[in-house]
Amino acid sequence: MLFGLIPLLLIGVPLEGNPLRLHWTRMAVVALFYLAIVGSVVAFLLYYWLVQHMDVTKTMLVALVTPVVAVLLGMVVLNEKLNWRTFAGGALIISGIGLIVLRRAKRSGATIVAGGLD
Repeated sequence: MLFGLIPLLLIGVPLEGNPLRLHWTRMAVVALFYLAIVGSVVAFLLYYWLVQHMDVTKTMLVALVTPVVAVLLGMVVLNEKLNWRTFAGGALIISGIGLIVLRRAKRSGATIVAGGLD
């Protein structure tokens, strides 16, 4: 995130102006702190905890579910409409996750059967 700050400042300040001179509303400050604390700090801590306690392939699935959850939250909280492309994209994501889980379950089942024959 620190390395992302430099290009953002180099591009953002000339195009958008000095962030210290912007009009900061209470909602903007709350949103900024929410994104910084919940969206970054808590999310990364939970992700690193998952990496230590689960298989990496299972942990990787979290990144695939995030857009689907974001779209569903947008529908519930902001009353956003779901069009066919969004539905199709979500269905592809969920079916891809399903294929990964089924393949993994099939592979572990084959290992158990093969291990039981020895």
